[in-house]
Amino acid sequence: MADTTVHANGGHIIKHLRKKAKITQKQLAEKLFMSQVMLSKIENGEHDLDFIDFKDALDICGVQTQDYWLVTLTVDEFEGFLLYKEMKTHFANGGKFQDEKAPMYHQLMISPLAKKIFVQQFLSCIQVHRDEALLSSEQKLNILYASLYKSLKNFTTENAHAFLFTYEEAELVYEIANIYVDMGDDVAVTLLKSIIGNEENLHMTNEDKFSVLPKTRIGLAKAYINQQQYSKALAILEKQKSSALVRMDRVSYIAPLVAYYQGICHHKMGKDENIYMPSIKMAYYAAAALKQTDLMANIEKEYGTL
Repeated sequence: MADTTVHANGGHIIKHLRKKAKITQKQLAEKLFMSQVMLSKIENGEHDLDFIDFKDALDICGVQTQDYWLVTLTVDEFEGFLLYKEMKTHFANGGKFQDEKAPMYHQLMISPLAKKIFVQQFLSCIQVHRDEALLSSEQKLNILYASLYKSLKNFTTENAHAFLFTYEEAELVYEIANIYVDMGDDVAVTLLKSIIGNEENLHMTNEDKFSVLPKTRIGLAKAYINQQQYSKALAILEKQKSSALVRMDRVSYIAPLVAYYQGICHHKMGKDENIYMPSIKMAYYAAAALKQTDLMANIEKEYGTL
């Protein structure tokens, strides 16, 4: 039978979270169906903690996660992990780097957790967005590639398809590809397909796939549009609409882009206005509902005020 005990810092983390949640030791012990004496020994590192009890204790203290490797963290590293999770959720939902996120970004940078490669890679992605107006495309690529090479030293465009990316690696590849899309470089298609082509075997949770894959498909559709391969772009967009991920797509920032690029493709293919304009209008009003002012401005520039 497998050993399910936690021999690391689980007890110290539980003690830290319990106090933050203002839960007494007695209350937590009762919820975990153990004596207060036993919980005291666990919190002080004098007794091992079962993984099931560790998960239950996290849930009770208000932290839902399946990242059980975090039992190896110190309390300070764990605080960094909570910052990382909050920022990750913000950006996964289409959030942008705003002034109110700056303190959190800097706290994560100086956190002991920032020594870990996956956090450094995450911070690199944020950096290129934070400093977007100050960095050239070449400077952004240098930052992103340098960060990617920390875990994938042999990565090249030619062998990109051979890697099963983690969440942070896929985010880096996506950001790199997006820069190439804006530059009109066809290498973007190869990079984006390296993520989509391995979607079943990516080293990330389904929740992370919900974040990475829809926007990667949108990026690939945009790249195909740049190449005037409108049929391929439409096929990718249709796949996104029919994907299992669409249930989250409908309430995310991706939905207006799907409609927008569908309308663009039909327009560029010479379809009648009654074919492409419904998609453009849908994109515009969906963008308005989600306060996506940049997309609204693009549509108004191309099609006038709707």
